[in-house]
Amino acid sequence: MSRQKTGTLSSALVATKGTAEPPEQGLDLNRSPQNAPAPGALPTPDPTTLAPTEEIVGLNFKVPESFRYSFKLWALTHRMQLNETLVAAFEALKRQKGEV
Repeated sequence: MSRQKTGTLSSALVATKGTAEPPEQGLDLNRSPQNAPAPGALPTPDPTTLAPTEEIVGLNFKVPESFRYSFKLWALTHRMQLNETLVAAFEALKRQKGEV
């Protein structure tokens, strides 16, 4: 049985507990947390779509790296989980298409 090769870890990404320091070059986010909208300024997704009564299962697909980064950054700055963000986006798309 072959073993899956793991990626190498950069010293900028790995630190011993208590010795972590910010990277020399910060992320260019174009939007700092201070510029993020207030939590009440965003439409609140329908709680029934976020707390299904059925079993939660995996959904796996590939997206371009830039989309992944943008999606995760948007969810983070709006303090949402990734699955909440995906559900809210899908519900908005269905409303836009007149399917809800």
